[in-house]
Amino acid sequence: MKQDDLFPHRDENGEMRYTVRQGLKAACYAREDIAATATIQRLILVRLDGIKFLLWLCATMLTYIAIRIS
Repeated sequence: MKQDDLFPHRDENGEMRYTVRQGLKAACYAREDIAATATIQRLILVRLDGIKFLLWLCATMLTYIAIRIS
């Protein structure tokens, strides 16, 4: 089974142990997860910057309208 490489195995003392290969594979998966998370966070921050611009634009327009009305 493919996932058997990810789970620890019992040694002769009955303790759960990971092999070096399993540790390296886990490190590779962690790097992939971190890269995906950083990419998603960057996209969210770019979108939030766009929303912040719209917020300032709306606030400016509302201020202008309030000044013109009064």
